[in-house]
Amino acid sequence: MLASGGGDGTVRLWDTTTGEQLTDPMCGHAGTLEHSVFSVAFGARPDGSPLLASGGQDGTVRLWDPITGQPTRAPLTGHTDWVMAVAFGTDPTGTIILASASVDRTVRLWDPVTGQLVRTLRRRRPASTVACNATGVAIGDDEGITVLDLTTATTGA
Repeated sequence: MLASGGGDGTVRLWDTTTGEQLTDPMCGHAGTLEHSVFSVAFGARPDGSPLLASGGQDGTVRLWDPITGQPTRAPLTGHTDWVMAVAFGTDPTGTIILASASVDRTVRLWDPVTGQLVRTLRRRRPASTVACNATGVAIGDDEGITVLDLTTATTGA
């Protein structure tokens, strides 16, 4: 399965073998003046069932069930500008987290199950990419890549 985000505000799922679209377009980011979807990422819930996150020009992060194509919860809000990247990972305790990087110069770490904001990492420059694992978050911006140790990073990073 492959996910794509588009300028029309939709997220689409594709069968990588046949090239066929798997579900109806997911339209959570659509319907606003600014609605492009800039990023998508696959993850999993604690029970192993799949999750899909999307980040958009509307400043929201949306979570989807990629099997049904339906939202799993209300949008994650808090960014004040475009969300350029989303990535799933785990925190140092093994809990699943979702990172979102925005032009608003923040990277936000979320609990994708509850929708709770876990931590906000403030940046000097707008972030354009993000990746995370059990110990850290890698953040890319126009100055390069910064790797933060989640076991010691503070909200003012």
